[in-house]
Amino acid sequence: MNAIVVKRYGEISQLITQTVPKPGPPEGQDLLVRVKACSVNPVDVKVRKGIYDDYPDYYDNVPKDDYQIIGFDAAGIVEAVGAEAEHYGFSAGDEVFFCGSPIRHGSNAEFMLVHAGSVAKKPKSLSFEEAAAMPLTWITAYEALVERLEIKKGEKAALLIVNGSGGVGSVASQIARTVLELPVVITTTSRPETTEFSKKMGATHTVNHREDIVKQIEDLNLDAPLKYVFITHSTDPYLAPAAEVLAPFGKVCSIVQTKQMDKMYGTKFLAKSLSFHWCLLGTKPYYGVDTDSHGKILKELAELLDAGKAKCHMTKTFRLTLEGLRKGHEEIEGGSSMGKLALGVDVKGDVYLSLAAAASVQAVLYPGQSNLNHTCIVPTMPQAAGVLSCSPLANASRVDSCCVETYGGLLLATQFWDTYTGLESSGQLLPEDTWTLHGLWPDFCNGSYTQYCDLTRQYDPSPSPKTQNGLANGTVVPPYNGSSIETFSLIPFGRYDLLNYMNTFWINQGGSNAAFWQHEFSKHATCFSTFDVPCYGPKFQPGYDVVQFFETAVMYYRRFPTWGWLNGAGIRPSNSTKYTTSDLQTTLSRASGAVPYLGCSGPRYNATAAGAGSNDTGYTQLSEVWY
Repeated sequence: MNAIVVKRYGEISQLITQTVPKPGPPEGQDLLVRVKACSVNPVDVKVRKGIYDDYPDYYDNVPKDDYQIIGFDAAGIVEAVGAEAEHYGFSAGDEVFFCGSPIRHGSNAEFMLVHAGSVAKKPKSLSFEEAAAMPLTWITAYEALVERLEIKKGEKAALLIVNGSGGVGSVASQIARTVLELPVVITTTSRPETTEFSKKMGATHTVNHREDIVKQIEDLNLDAPLKYVFITHSTDPYLAPAAEVLAPFGKVCSIVQTKQMDKMYGTKFLAKSLSFHWCLLGTKPYYGVDTDSHGKILKELAELLDAGKAKCHMTKTFRLTLEGLRKGHEEIEGGSSMGKLALGVDVKGDVYLSLAAAASVQAVLYPGQSNLNHTCIVPTMPQAAGVLSCSPLANASRVDSCCVETYGGLLLATQFWDTYTGLESSGQLLPEDTWTLHGLWPDFCNGSYTQYCDLTRQYDPSPSPKTQNGLANGTVVPPYNGSSIETFSLIPFGRYDLLNYMNTFWINQGGSNAAFWQHEFSKHATCFSTFDVPCYGPKFQPGYDVVQFFETAVMYYRRFPTWGWLNGAGIRPSNSTKYTTSDLQTTLSRASGAVPYLGCSGPRYNATAAGAGSNDTGYTQLSEVWY
């Protein structure tokens, strides 16, 4: 079967596709399930990196193959039932959802084995992707609130949830309000969109975790005692505030490992006789304790969802492919995701659920261009399989040009090395120990390229060149004088996480960052077949193409950590150390898999003291790399 595996723990690039043996017929109380959807959780990222430490012996107990299939959440169709699993009531063909064992192969594969006691039938009202987004977070929150904190239904008490818009926090709010019927549920948030989302999930109050939490809670003048705190993000910073706001004999529960439990000392933990509890979803399957409880929790969840009493917190979906899974890991690593993201085998393209139906479709960029609305069935003809864009066998008619950059053929991910921006006094600073993002360009196979291909999407305030073909007789590219690009793309779609990332790593020189982004989108993105407006179909919303281009450019930038690769080879920026082109290219080629183009600036070699009298007129300071 096909699977996405990790053979060496580490960066996202360690996620690879591999054909592995299909699990055999289920034995005992196991089910064999065909996976239709899965999700990505922070634990998946930790496992992939090789740093998962919730169990001290975790990596000693994972499958002993030369690979590990990650993935906890899943939804799918039962293929076969083990001889001792029949009493659980499952049959081949049943649609189910579940969270698998932490020490068995996971859901990033076509099939997986799972203990029947941890499985429930999929809610009828949810898609496979929505169902796969629910199990790990709901079970975790349920065990924390009901089993660890022992909150009683209808109790006149208040609960504080740290990180109310996260995957666990957003369902904990629902459990607290819907299942336990607590009168007061306070969550921590910091951005307008996370605050709104958390309130939709059930929070009665929100406080900003970037400000004084204790004072904000005091100012709420609650009419119920704050008896419970549930920490779903960064345990140690919240121990002292929890001790301050909790009523005597209150309880704290955390799901996040920390080495700094000594931060309880000097607080009111002992003075108030407060208790602290850990909650780890994997404890039961890891130690074989109460192994049927997860299925019972999910059965109740399915009933709540189908009755409209609980809400799915999925906010984003990707296609279940290697690229989609890597995107999912990138989203989680970014640290600003909201709710849950899921991946499905039937997903036709990336979907952001804040989208609304909107504008009409424009004409295609190129004659004969596909208009399949990102169905992304590649290849569309069998003979296109495995054909590179610029190979002699390439034929644009054999692929969906809405999903594969077709007419350019070459895709260039470009980065800068700078030492200043020119606007440091205005707070525009370069990040430390990293190259910065330049752009993402579609070039033709012979190295030529088009530019400013769609003047209806021209947002560049200073077009360069000033005509579409760069010649005096070309069509003039009119300068843009409208609102800044983030105001009609990133912000309306709630992509503050992406905006913050771009303001950190996509930096202009001598001008605003937004002006640089507008130049890159207008000059280059409008020439991609994949970002052409017709590809988005009748539900296209203006600005979404911009968001997807920025997201894709960032994705490729993160795949090529130039600084880290060079630094690992002892190549570091210096005003005195010299490196040869071969030194640089060998290091980057070994890491990236292909020879990159290196661009240099600064003084020419024969103008330096070292090159005096030489005929070498090449530039001497490394400043750009193209992958």
